[in-house]
Amino acid sequence: MRWAWVRTATVIVVALVLLPLLTLYAYLLLWFLPDLTSNVRSALWLVTFRF
Repeated sequence: MRWAWVRTATVIVVALVLLPLLTLYAYLLLWFLPDLTSNVRSALWLVTFRF
């Protein structure tokens, strides 16, 4: 029973950290999407940056 609280607390803390971070990533992706898809050079930069 004690470990259930540890798992629950861990999930809550991880969710509180990851939710704003993923929201920021989604916002930045939508903000820069026109620049990333406007020409081939930007798309090449995106592929290069990923690896």
